[in-house]
Amino acid sequence: RLLKVAPDYLKDIIICALNTGMRKSEVLHLRWDQVDIKRSIIILDALSTKTKKKRKIPINRFLKKTLSKIKIQNRDEVFVFLSGNGAPYKSQDSLNRIWKKTLEKAKIENLRFHDLRHTAATRMVEATGNIVAVSRILGHTNIFTTMRYAHPDRSLTDCTDSLANHSATVAQTVAQDFESSCVSGERPVFTMVAGEGFEPPTFGL
Repeated sequence: RLLKVAPDYLKDIIICALNTGMRKSEVLHLRWDQVDIKRSIIILDALSTKTKKKRKIPINRFLKKTLSKIKIQNRDEVFVFLSGNGAPYKSQDSLNRIWKKTLEKAKIENLRFHDLRHTAATRMVEATGNIVAVSRILGHTNIFTTMRYAHPDRSLTDCTDSLANHSATVAQTVAQDFESSCVSGERPVFTMVAGEGFEPPTFGL
């Protein structure tokens, strides 16, 4: 609903936030010299981030299409995103009025711009389970901050389900070994490791 009623310039900002997990200030002050559309990467310098550390954020296909469109429209601009009057955003608060107006039009209550970052984080964690990668994309200094976006119950279920899939593969391999040995008349020799293999022993764990 939000994207449907948002003006084009705000829609582009929302798309960027949802597809990168970038902070509000990072999005509004994003410069074209930080965007490499050909290599599909955004490189935020240390002065542009909250943690004062350089960060690289991949550009997915959906965002790449949006950025390419903006580049054609604002070819000579320094900043990627401009306000409704075509001027750069001087501060984070510059977006407040149109944000509030758009929320009212979409009949959405209590949605902060920062919630877009939370949404992106949750989607990435749920889709990949790669907490470390998501933490690096978001620029968290502590991985435990990123872990807030993981849903423990679902994560635990996914882990045990992966074991079930692995066991099914091993069982199928053993069955095939047994069938082959019966045909050849040889004594079956079962190797549960099969082609999958067990991890080598790790002492102290």
